[in-house]
Amino acid sequence: MRKGQKQPANTKALMIETKMNNHIVGMDASNATLPSGRDFIVPSHRKNKRFSSIDEYSSFLKINRWGVREFASNGYSKVQVGFFNFVLKGKMTISKEEFVRLYCGDFIELKAIAHQYGIPNEYMTFVREHFGIKRIGAKGLCRGRSELDFTDRQKQIVIGSLMGDGMVTSGGHFQEKHGMSQYGYLNWKFSELKEHCLDGFNIKIDEYYDDRYDKGYLSAALRTRNHRYFKYLRKKMYVNEVKCVPQTILDSIDELGLAVWYMDDGSVTFLFDEDDYGHTIAEVKLYTCSFTDDDNERIVKWLMDRWGIEARICYKKPGNINPYIYMYKESAATFLDLTRCYAVHPMEYKFDPYEWIGHRYLRGYTQLKNLSNRHFSDVITDDEESGDFND
Repeated sequence: MRKGQKQPANTKALMIETKMNNHIVGMDASNATLPSGRDFIVPSHRKNKRFSSIDEYSSFLKINRWGVREFASNGYSKVQVGFFNFVLKGKMTISKEEFVRLYCGDFIELKAIAHQYGIPNEYMTFVREHFGIKRIGAKGLCRGRSELDFTDRQKQIVIGSLMGDGMVTSGGHFQEKHGMSQYGYLNWKFSELKEHCLDGFNIKIDEYYDDRYDKGYLSAALRTRNHRYFKYLRKKMYVNEVKCVPQTILDSIDELGLAVWYMDDGSVTFLFDEDDYGHTIAEVKLYTCSFTDDDNERIVKWLMDRWGIEARICYKKPGNINPYIYMYKESAATFLDLTRCYAVHPMEYKFDPYEWIGHRYLRGYTQLKNLSNRHFSDVITDDEESGDFND
C-alpha cells in the first residue's frame, strides 16, 4: 500500500483477526497456578466496574473474541484485562509464597514489590487478589515494619495462656479475660506483653451479667494489638474456629509455659495427714474441657514423655463430658516442683499448701481433706472436690 492510502476493510479485518489469533495462542491457562475461577473483589473506588475471574475472561476472549475495547465497553476494567493478559502470558514471576513473605512478613509496599519483579504498579492490587491475600493498609505496613519480635519468655506466656483461658482472634489479636479476684495475675501478663499492646492501653474493666445466678460481675480483660506471631499461632492452633492442641505446640512448651497454663486453667487440692499436719500430698487438675479426646490423650502422653508425669483423663460429667487431666501424689508433686518458681500473685495458692488453706478460708471452705482412703483411680465429680472453687 502507498503512504496515505486508505486500508481496505477486509484487509483491516484480516489483520485484527490475525492479531487476535496470535494473542490467544500466546495464552496458557497453566500460568494461572492458583484457583482461576475465583471472582476478584471490587475495589471501593471502582464500584462502577465489572470484575471477572480468569476463567470468565478466557471464555469471553475465545468465544466472543473481545479485545480490550470490547471489554471496556461492556463495563469491565481495562486494568484487570491487562493483568489477566500479564498472568496468562507467563510474565508474572513472583510466587504466592514469596509474595506472602514480602507483603505479610516483611511488610514491603506493593509498589516496591512491583519494581523488584517487573510488574506494572497498576496490577499489584490484582496480584494481591490473585493470591487471596487481604489488604494491609499503609498504617498496617508501617507498624508491621516497626513491630517488635517476641522474646522466648513472652512466647511461653502466650502459648501457656492459649492452652488455658487466652485466645487469638481471627484478626491476630491476643485477648484474655478473668474475674476481678485474678486482676493481679492478668496485670502481670499485661506487664510482660505491654510492648505489644496499644499505646495508652491498660487492663479494661467491664461489667457482665450472669443469668445463671441473676447477678452482675466485674471482669478484667487484656487485649493486644495484632501481630504476625499471633497470626501464626491462630493458624496452628485453630481448626474451623475451634482451638486445638497440635503436637508441635506441646513440644514447644517449657516450665514457664506449663506454669502459665496451670495458673490459667488448673486447680489443686492438698490432702493433709491428720496425725502429721505438715505431711501433704496433692491432686492437680488441668481443665482441658474445650479440647477433644484426641487432644487430651496427646496431652497425657506428652506429660509422660516430656516430664515423666503420670496423668489420666477424667470427666466432670457422666457420659465422658468435660474432660480434664488428673495428676496425683508423686506425679502432682513433680508437676508442682517444675512450675512452683513461676508462681504469680495471687496464684500462689495453686502451688503452696498453706497459701491454699488461706485461700479456702477466704472462699468460705473450712473443712480440710484427709489423706486416708484416697487413690489415684478415684474419679471426683462433685463441684467442691473437682476444684472448681479454686478458679
